[in-house]
Amino acid sequence: MGFFRVDIKGLDTLEKDYNEEETNIKKQIPKALGIVGNEMVNNLQEHVTKDVYDKYEPYVYERRIGRTGQYAPIESQEYIDYNLSDNTLTFSYEPQGAHWVERWSNKHNGDNLIVSIQTGDLAGNPPPRPYWNRFVSEMEHVGILSSFATGMKPYTLQTEGKDVVFAGNESMLEAQGNFTSDDDDWELPF
Repeated sequence: MGFFRVDIKGLDTLEKDYNEEETNIKKQIPKALGIVGNEMVNNLQEHVTKDVYDKYEPYVYERRIGRTGQYAPIESQEYIDYNLSDNTLTFSYEPQGAHWVERWSNKHNGDNLIVSIQTGDLAGNPPPRPYWNRFVSEMEHVGILSSFATGMKPYTLQTEGKDVVFAGNESMLEAQGNFTSDDDDWELPF
């Protein structure tokens, strides 16, 4: 009778190695989310500059650039925050519309101010500038997942395919037209 015996050494350490790797991955997630949060802050500030400030120069009031406190500009760190808790990133943006000249002080704050800017419903009749929706769209299509994957290195993540989904639709706010990217060329629907 012929037979042979296979004795694989080291399998008893496989579970230990797996548990150590799982622990290391779990430790990396908050770091990766921190990178996502920082990228979101920087990206929103860039959208304010290119989609709001660069698209309209006010002629009837002075911008709040360089101010602090209640008169801080809309891209100020004072209005942007993110929080990490239980492997969850919560990003918040609550711009304020106060101006030191009462005549130009916008009574809208938070989402109402964002919608006013995006629809052009402000004093001085500025054009619609949908910076928030462009920011959300960019984060949805490349920003969040790309930043998270970068933060998870040396672990490789799948960043494409039907199992990888981030939907920013619930974060979109009212805007004039359907502006989602720089490719829209600011054409209004009328």
